[in-house]
Amino acid sequence: MLAIVYLLAASGATGNAYQPPTASKTISSDERRVTPPPPPAVASTSLRGPNMAATPRTSPGSWVSEFDYPLQALRESRSGNTSFRVVINKWGRVSDCQVTESSGHADLDKATCNTVGVKGLFWPQTDGNSNSIDGGTFSSRIRWAVPAELPPESLPAAPPLPVAATFVPTLTYPRGPIIENFSWNKVTLSDYPPLALKAKAQGISQISFVVNVDGSRQDCRIVVSSGNAELDAKSCIIATERAKTRPAQDINGNSTKGRIDSSVEWRIPLRS
Repeated sequence: MLAIVYLLAASGATGNAYQPPTASKTISSDERRVTPPPPPAVASTSLRGPNMAATPRTSPGSWVSEFDYPLQALRESRSGNTSFRVVINKWGRVSDCQVTESSGHADLDKATCNTVGVKGLFWPQTDGNSNSIDGGTFSSRIRWAVPAELPPESLPAAPPLPVAATFVPTLTYPRGPIIENFSWNKVTLSDYPPLALKAKAQGISQISFVVNVDGSRQDCRIVVSSGNAELDAKSCIIATERAKTRPAQDINGNSTKGRIDSSVEWRIPLRS
């Protein structure tokens, strides 16, 4: 109603009397000439420079709302501050989260990593050549305080978790799967498929695979192809055979299946 009143008042300020249209003016050819606008500026193709730290794309304050508050803690009016540290992969997503200083309440600490892991988007860390790399870190703190204007009984019930035996979450928190050996994807000359080597094929295979409860790997998929089918297929073989992985942990701290993203960069090694 306020918006309607405002619009009516604004239209009434233009005058009350009807004004008949005036005679049209003849426009000369010189007056028709319009100076074309300048060409748009070309955006820089490099969004990040060399040796840049991982930084949030959005304000960390926007990651958490009252609806992320654990219901039991909200009903009991429990609050506290949780400090955390996250590891960022080359695609700007959280690959690991650790609580560095507890709020004193386990459910608030778990909700911290769960919320930051799902909602946190980052510019990844870069190397000396401005390439995005894994391993960037970011530390901050969440202050959990019961909102006075939102009584606990007004909050919706938490949605039920999937119960199908084949369910594998894309991101499993409070901690997702972890790759423990960072050199597993280093390509040697003996790794190269013969036909790909003969064709001098090179590229980056971006892959995604499931880490089982026992730490084994399966269901490797190509997310972005290197441009060569043999290199893509060998990337999944290398990931399955070489990567040493720890399983994800669910909200109760139990090992569970989880999917993790990584990549294999194919560059023909120089012969020694």
